[in-house]
Amino acid sequence: MTAPNDRAYFLRRAREERELASSSEDTAVALTHFRFADEYQRRADALPEAPARTETPMHAEPQAQS
Repeated sequence: MTAPNDRAYFLRRAREERELASSSEDTAVALTHFRFADEYQRRADALPEAPARTETPMHAEPQAQS
């Protein structure tokens, strides 16, 4: 079972690995970071997206029905 924030974690790590790859001067190191990024992206894509949270303020007035 995965935690709800796993997808966000994998997406963040993929982005970080791409940044590391882009700033690397060594081609082999850059390719390794790109491979890590691809794997994190694959894991993120395999998880369902978190449902959008809708928050209702505690002090909200009930809506009148027509």
